[in-house]
Amino acid sequence: MALPNRETGEPAPARNQDRSARERLQDINSQSRVELENSLLKENLTEYTVLFEKLKIEQNDFLQKAERSWQQERQRNEQQMQSLREHMNVLKDANEQLNANMSEAIAALTSDVRAATVQTVDEGLKANKAALDSAAKKVTDYEKGITKTMSGHLATFNSQQNKLFKFDSFRSLVFWAGCISNIFSLILLLWVLFGKG
Repeated sequence: MALPNRETGEPAPARNQDRSARERLQDINSQSRVELENSLLKENLTEYTVLFEKLKIEQNDFLQKAERSWQQERQRNEQQMQSLREHMNVLKDANEQLNANMSEAIAALTSDVRAATVQTVDEGLKANKAALDSAAKKVTDYEKGITKTMSGHLATFNSQQNKLFKFDSFRSLVFWAGCISNIFSLILLLWVLFGKG
């Protein structure tokens, strides 16, 4: 249907009416396109809004999980540090107790070694004294034996010396008698030889 001319109020020619219809169709098409685009944009916006909300919720959940995990990890680390401190204190106490026990053991061992050394030296000295006493007794017995033997030899020597002295006296007498006899014989011989002459 042709639209009337706005200025004259007369119906527009068919060509103008066709153009107006075309324009109206184009307008309708443009409007429909715009509405469709708006509708699509709204749907996309709604989808993006839902997706954004979903991502926001997921991000919040992730952040909460990460924070919970961090809190748990921090608590676990604090518990481990506390356990480590307690373990270090136990080790420190054990080390101090070990040092005390070692000091006592060393002191006891030193005392035992000193006592054992004194006992060993004492036993050695007693053994040496016994050996020296035994050796001294043997030497004394040997000296007594030698003294007895020497006394016997001395008595024998004195006896033989007395016998020899007596024999020497007799020999001296015989010797001097022989000398005198020889002198007397010589005088007689000289008298016989020269006295008669």
